[in-house]
Amino acid sequence: MITTPANILSSMPSSVRLRIRDITSTHEAELVLDPTLRVGAVAQTAASRMSLPADTSWALRDDTTAAFLDDDAAIGDAVGVNGDTVVFLTATPRAHLGAGCP
Repeated sequence: MITTPANILSSMPSSVRLRIRDITSTHEAELVLDPTLRVGAVAQTAASRMSLPADTSWALRDDTTAAFLDDDAAIGDAVGVNGDTVVFLTATPRAHLGAGCP
């Protein structure tokens, strides 16, 4: 039988608090989410809450480190904080420069 120590279970956050703004700081959304949600889904949800264009793919950038978060990572792992800390992120449209050029 495999057991998990109680202190590991109690250290896992039950939610992640995010404050996400768009790149112009015109729109902002505060979200409290399940830490297992994927970053890509969180980005699209935040964009929707801020009434940003739905036909655009959005990425999240950490305001503290300026690093873009991996779309496939769980948001809790990507930001690495507990449920009491507010993480500040920026929603950035994905733009592939030169896309479609020969």
